[in-house]
Amino acid sequence: MIAEIIIIVGSLDEAVTFYTETVGLDYLRRVRVDDATVVMLGAGGTRVSLLEGPTPSVRVVFTSDDIGVDHRRLVRRGTPMPIEPTRARGGTVLPFTDPWGNALAFWETS
Repeated sequence: MIAEIIIIVGSLDEAVTFYTETVGLDYLRRVRVDDATVVMLGAGGTRVSLLEGPTPSVRVVFTSDDIGVDHRRLVRRGTPMPIEPTRARGGTVLPFTDPWGNALAFWETS
């Protein structure tokens, strides 16, 4: 059910060293997506993506079979969502937060 964990870090090179050598994740590849560099790591069957940014944070992305159904359920429950479902490269993403402000998202592959 977890499609991806996204970790925003202060330095990609330091983060790659930490997450591969200290945590033990597998280095998969480094890619450019739009204007950002993303480093993809493997954690068992889950992908961990590292992005560089000014505010460190973690976002957990869950798989979705029907993002419209998930969106309606979140709306019914009053879940904070900064945007409506948005088409992205390879699918549709629906970011939201839990009651404590943790960043989450649903991802439906197209």
